[in-house]
Amino acid sequence: MKTTGTFSKNNIIITCSKKDLEFAQKITEQIIEMHQKLKREFPITKPILTNITLAISESVDDYIVSAEKKKEDYQDWMVGHSILKKKRLCLLSPNIVKDYGIEEMIQIALHEFVHLFFDYYFGEHNTLWIVEGVAIWYADQTNRDDIDIQSAPTIKKLEENFYDGGYIYSGIYVNYLIHLIGSETFTKIYANELNWQEYITENFEKDAIIFYLNQQ
Repeated sequence: MKTTGTFSKNNIIITCSKKDLEFAQKITEQIIEMHQKLKREFPITKPILTNITLAISESVDDYIVSAEKKKEDYQDWMVGHSILKKKRLCLLSPNIVKDYGIEEMIQIALHEFVHLFFDYYFGEHNTLWIVEGVAIWYADQTNRDDIDIQSAPTIKKLEENFYDGGYIYSGIYVNYLIHLIGSETFTKIYANELNWQEYITENFEKDAIIFYLNQQ
């Protein structure tokens, strides 16, 4: 990958091509803002997350290497990834991504950063709808036009088949869960110290959607 070299800002180390420089700078600013926002909202006790690497790849092959994926496992929708052990955020350049615009790619970068934030500060959680839901919510990847309260999946259904509608609704459900129990209890759930099932109320899914729609 031909790059402008490596530069850093606020403990974020960025590698990208010259044509992606403006995009990288925009992402970096928003990651810094998101980090501050999440630190305000969620109690943290570990040392501050630093030395994050943001790698923007000019080709799919470079992205696969950066994201430590297998070539045979790659699919076109895979344009962002985070690696906790290396504190690395991997993105495919928006100049070669076909299905996502610049703003959507920024949301994907923030989504991956939220994964990194929660996994670093609270440990890696093992419930997919919670892991993805918190990233979707804070990366602002929900859209009220996509919501149908009548056909919304239950949490039980998300556990059985997350990829059937899970991305949109899990963000709404996590938002409501945090509203009900508070950020500190949520972090204990994420850290696998508390059982999330104990906090799911009757009609939770519909109540979560109504709460979301009333926020908009």
